[in-house]
Amino acid sequence: MSEENKAIARKFFKMFELGDTGLADKVVAADYVNHNALPGQRLGIEGVKQFATSIKNAIPDIQFNIGDQIAERDKVVTRYTVGGTHQGELFGIPATGKQVKWTATATMTVANGKIQEAWINWDQWGLMQQLGIVPPPGG
Repeated sequence: MSEENKAIARKFFKMFELGDTGLADKVVAADYVNHNALPGQRLGIEGVKQFATSIKNAIPDIQFNIGDQIAERDKVVTRYTVGGTHQGELFGIPATGKQVKWTATATMTVANGKIQEAWINWDQWGLMQQLGIVPPPGG
């Protein structure tokens, strides 16, 4: 079961890389909850699809590189790095053309072959610094 749950989590990330929201129907529960959703972000499977589309439009060459993945019972924890070129609006920020890269950790609960809920913590501050929205420390 642990290896199956890891594969489900990897497909979730692959959905963002490919921009294939059809993968959400295969790996995300209809009542999915992201406990760290951004303000205004829709919940449920439709929210995931909308978010995946917006990310793919903003960073068309987005890549998820998994560093570590641990699964036990119904939980999967994935530490990963995300990177790509900011070529479209991202969180209201117009395209900058800059290369961006940030780290994240996702803890997901999987039941009946689908992700039910997630806690996704990512380096929002670092991304905003790379986009020039906030100055680096001491800058």
